Amino acid sequence: MKRSDLLRADKSPLLVAGVVAFSLIFGVLATPAQAAPRPRIAVIYDNGGRGDGSINDATGLGVDAVKKKFSLSNLDIREIVTDGTELDRENRLQFLAKAGYGLIVAVGPTFANALEQVAPNYPNSQFAIFFNRTVPIINVSSVTFNDNEGAFLAGVAASLLSKTGKIGILTNGNDPASLSLFKNFKSGATFGKPATRVFTRSPFDSPAKDVAALSASKVDVIYSTWSTSAEVITAITKINGSTKKIQIIGHLPDQYVLSSSAAKRLLLGTVIDKVSVALVDLVGTTFAGETLSDIVDEKRGVYGHIYSIAEGAIDLSLMSLSATVSAKLKSAKTAIIAGKLHLLA
Repeated sequence: MKRSDLLRADKSPLLVAGVVAFSLIFGVLATPAQAAPRPRIAVIYDNGGRGDGSINDATGLGVDAVKKKFSLSNLDIREIVTDGTELDRENRLQFLAKAGYGLIVAVGPTFANALEQVAPNYPNSQFAIFFNRTVPIINVSSVTFNDNEGAFLAGVAASLLSKTGKIGILTNGNDPASLSLFKNFKSGATFGKPATRVFTRSPFDSPAKDVAALSASKVDVIYSTWSTSAEVITAITKINGSTKKIQIIGHLPDQYVLSSSAAKRLLLGTVIDKVSVALVDLVGTTFAGETLSDIVDEKRGVYGHIYSIAEGAIDLSLMSLSATVSAKLKSAKTAIIAGKLHLLA
């Protein structure tokens, strides 16, 4: 007999009360447990926001990927832009922390000082900074990429694409990080074609003088990590002529100049740090109630994660890819992932 039939058959108060009580109990028991609400996410872009052709744009693509992956709306993930002043960076970080955002992502190394001032005051908020590994605060995750892996791939490609057998690398400065890039670029070149000669320059006076020095060494492919200006592109363009042609392998997303027509005429390919891969992983980790807390810099006490080829977060894209180069790059990636190639620190 249906519950409605039973009520019609006997309308005694006791029976009706019993059935109603049963219904209430059954309803309570049948209601599924409510999942804990997801933390709200905020992203603070560096000065200019989307449209910079650099790290802001790369992060914006990551935000789009996050929305699609986790079915988020603009209310779930908020995007704002700093005006570039230190005071504004601090104020925006404080505003978002006070508003209860569970994960606040700062785009670019220029947020390091502001995070050091703000993050310790909001221990219940988790912060993250992309492209920086200097903030030694437990609730700040430093999200970076293994540049040594990228340099190795660039060395492989440069050695195989060079016609003179002489290639060069031009870095941002004469520091330990630049020295590591050179070592791994050279190792990649040896992996690609052992007889390749590798020359290095770091800008002391100007990138133009270093490009001239590499040109004098008869290099025809340069891997450049210089991202401050278009000087490298300008210098190579002036040198190139009917009897000389130097081409470059660049690095994205930090080299905004690679989108220019002048750069495209010189470009063989780019090492790419896939910010979208890292951002999707960061948000997924947050939704799981966890944080990125690997040791990034043990001496400084910096935590976060360094993304790698193994995670699909670093790749090399070439304008033209022959079967030989493709096979060698695949072999290099496989060896790195398997731990058969130990890159130099």
